[in-house]
Amino acid sequence: RRHPASKRVAIIGGGVIGLTVANVLGKLGYPLTIFSPQPLNQLTSYVAAAYWGPVWIGHYDRQLATDTLQVLRSLTGLNATAGLSERNFTVHVTADGAQQLDGELDTRFWWRTVPAIGFQRHHNISPWTIELNGRPVRFVERLEFRSVVARMPDYLSWLQASAVTKYGAHIET
Repeated sequence: RRHPASKRVAIIGGGVIGLTVANVLGKLGYPLTIFSPQPLNQLTSYVAAAYWGPVWIGHYDRQLATDTLQVLRSLTGLNATAGLSERNFTVHVTADGAQQLDGELDTRFWWRTVPAIGFQRHHNISPWTIELNGRPVRFVERLEFRSVVARMPDYLSWLQASAVTKYGAHIET
């Protein structure tokens, strides 16, 4: 659905969030101007690392997380220049983390039920320990899953090109 040109949208910031918003609003038909303080290769997003993965962010929205993963996965097969690919990950877990993982109402490991990440849990036959700030930290389990990784310079360039070429966004630095 197209929106009247009088409803031009100004997006402040040309990093990953601003360019993602530009693509979403462009797809909805809004005319866009992206205001970025610096060229793409000088933004923080350009040198950041990014992957969709299991983190605890306080309040979360399981549906939003699932939808985001689905969109990122759809982009991985779209075009190699998008800079997105799927990778296998391993996360090592302490005894406290394993106990939380066992909890039915657990929120820290909410992502274990997100479909299609291939979540697997393994007990370490030989737990291992590291020293952190002078205290031992013992890892008793490992979690394995599959997720999307972004090479940010490629992904940002792809997002920017998409906003400009597909949706006619104008970028001002």
